[in-house]
Amino acid sequence: MTGETSLHLPGDLDTAVCGELDAWGAGDKVRRLWARDASLWTGADEASWLGWLGVAGEQLGRASALRDLAAEARTAGFTHALGAGRCACILGAT
Repeated sequence: MTGETSLHLPGDLDTAVCGELDAWGAGDKVRRLWARDASLWTGADEASWLGWLGVAGEQLGRASALRDLAAEARTAGFTHALGAGRCACILGAT
């Protein structure tokens, strides 16, 4: 990928987002998120959907297999990949 990505929010929304980011920093919420603290939200069922936090670590254990898959795809002539599913939009691959 080349180029830069930038984000510009309307003034009111930018103020709200910055305020929420400040609140997360001041409230130690990032640490609590990584600790899978469901009380950051309602404390109801959030603990059951925080499993995504471990995905990066789990995939590191599969790095060799993923590299092999990528090499196989290149050998087969593929030059681009499209991720589909939850959060695929942030996984751009070329």
